[in-house]
Amino acid sequence: MQIDPIRDSHPNVVRRGPVYLAFAAVIVAGAFGAMIGFGLVHAACAESPSKLRQLLHAANPAYGMPSHSCQTQLAAGVVVGAAITAIGAGIVARLVLRAMTDWKRTLPDPTSQGAAQAPAETPAQTPTQEPTP
Repeated sequence: MQIDPIRDSHPNVVRRGPVYLAFAAVIVAGAFGAMIGFGLVHAACAESPSKLRQLLHAANPAYGMPSHSCQTQLAAGVVVGAAITAIGAGIVARLVLRAMTDWKRTLPDPTSQGAAQAPAETPAQTPTQEPTP
């Protein structure tokens, strides 16, 4: 069995399994965000001219119909969608990992070097009752 020097240095260090799971979740969220960004831009950007432009061209052949490609907008939608969702998922993953370390907080071994002495617990104070006349 291999001894992990990082795990032995402090008992509250996050284990590797949850860190790998959080990393995978951020990657998956970024991929889904890229798909959402692509879908939004694909629905909004039309490569063919609108009906109005087609009617104007039919009425006046001198009217030039501009043609453009949506490839740049699609690429921007993919990048922005992936970045926003990956950053959001990364923030949530970091908060979850921090909560995991706080949930099962273990105090350092008092026999180890540099460990601070824990203060002695004081007994709970009981409220005094006044005598009734």
